[in-house]
Amino acid sequence: MSWSLEHWKNTCENLESKVQQLHDEMEQVLQKKGVTPGEEGARGAEIESSEGIAEGDPLAMAMYALAVTPLIRKLRSHEPTLKQVWFADDSSGGGKIISLRRWWQCLLSVSP
Repeated sequence: MSWSLEHWKNTCENLESKVQQLHDEMEQVLQKKGVTPGEEGARGAEIESSEGIAEGDPLAMAMYALAVTPLIRKLRSHEPTLKQVWFADDSSGGGKIISLRRWWQCLLSVSP
């Protein structure tokens, strides 16, 4: 395996480890607040907010990343040839026009 492939393999493995660690830490934070993730109808299973997550909140980006991941995966499975780029609350897609149109229509159909 070439050095660059080995480097990317290690980078991805490290990233996966960090994401798992972040997930575990987020779960602990939510449990301390009385939220039980994954239990429908459980007390505190929903955090209501009319303002969203405050800018500057240290958990803001982590919570956003966890929340938007299912949407990204759904869009990827709907249009697998299209390239997606997501950064914070911005996203874009690149590919053939017909793929972009289908991706956009899927996004509109599943987003609030």
